[in-house]
Amino acid sequence: MMDTTKTTLQLRFKGTDDKVHSFGLVKAAPNLDQRTVEQAMTEIIGLKLFSRNGVEIYNEPVGAEYVTTSHRTVFVA
Repeated sequence: MMDTTKTTLQLRFKGTDDKVHSFGLVKAAPNLDQRTVEQAMTEIIGLKLFSRNGVEIYNEPVGAEYVTTSHRTVFVA
């Protein structure tokens, strides 16, 4: 059977609705430093491209983390 692993850079922002919203980057460079990620998040916020029902989804940076998920196929028909 086949095992697969994927790492995503998850960016978390607070919206103008005071809720936390995530933005996942599958093809992000590995091992980015805090300054680089914070700068990118600030640029994303500045674009103001992401809104839903009058809510700015990405309004304030909350944090970022690399998330690794593993999938292991047990059975395929």
